[in-house]
Amino acid sequence: MSDPATSPPPSEPVASSLTAHLLDSARRYPDRPALRLGATTVTYGRLDERSARVAAMLRSRGIAHGDRVALMLPNVPEFVALYHGVLRAGGVVVPMNPLLKVREVEHHLRDSGASLIFVRRDGPRKGSQGAAAAGVPALDADPAVLAALLARHDPYGTDDLAEDHRAEDLAVILYTSGTTGSPKGAALTHSGLAHNTSVYASQVQALTSDDVILGCLPLFHTFGQTCAMNAAVYAGASLSIPTSRRPPSSASPTTTSARRSPPRSCCGPAPARRPGTCGSSSGGASPPTSTPGTSGSWTACPSAPAARSSSAPSHLHGRSRPCSPSPARTA
Repeated sequence: MSDPATSPPPSEPVASSLTAHLLDSARRYPDRPALRLGATTVTYGRLDERSARVAAMLRSRGIAHGDRVALMLPNVPEFVALYHGVLRAGGVVVPMNPLLKVREVEHHLRDSGASLIFVRRDGPRKGSQGAAAAGVPALDADPAVLAALLARHDPYGTDDLAEDHRAEDLAVILYTSGTTGSPKGAALTHSGLAHNTSVYASQVQALTSDDVILGCLPLFHTFGQTCAMNAAVYAGASLSIPTSRRPPSSASPTTTSARRSPPRSCCGPAPARRPGTCGSSSGGASPPTSTPGTSGSWTACPSAPAARSSSAPSHLHGRSRPCSPSPARTA
């Protein structure tokens, strides 16, 4: 019999919701790191508990099955806990680019019918201003503030999940970039997201709980959600989020800790079948195609694994592939 602590997840989709993926990984790997950001490590057991407290808090505020809850946050552990907490409560997540303007925030909230939005008040405050214009309550997702809020609620029980996770129900509404008109919401179901995630993690990448995924793609975008965050949770892998040296008010959600040189790896392991992107995506806002301080756009990740460096942090040794910038376009 294989050891559940090291064995890969099943090769075929076995669950109809992303919440089921989290519950399964928390059961199999409770003490393994789910998220890393600098010196902060969140285990799967802790992520499970925090998302359950988020669900309980949302229910106490009147969030019911099918209600929309917006997340306007950079790549931080709170995004992941709130994302799964909303789903756990039966709500619909509306991820939003934290660099949106006030009028864009107002449009997203009105168009989606959001009942609540989580923002970081130490940022540019565009989210709070747009929420006020749309008449939507805004809650501060600062780590200390959110932790104090969640401490007042007992975790939402798993016995309450059945009625809130029908496979055909909406789970996420992703907005397009709006390059040819107003941004439009793409409605994604629980079963669709769960299937995409399981196929990508198990058949495209063959991820296991020993893998580390560098989460430099924005989690508000479908690429970062499916190929980094959700794939990691499905496999019980670890999502390592790059830190930023910039102040919160000017930091981009894709900022990395190495500001003077290109990042050394992309969102995660590249497909072994051919050199190509770290995954495929459709719908949602276009992810950034360049990194501050560099010229040109990022090319696909080559399929050959990077050589292990003795100077790299131990938790980043895995199967991530190096990326390189493509030549700058000429006018």
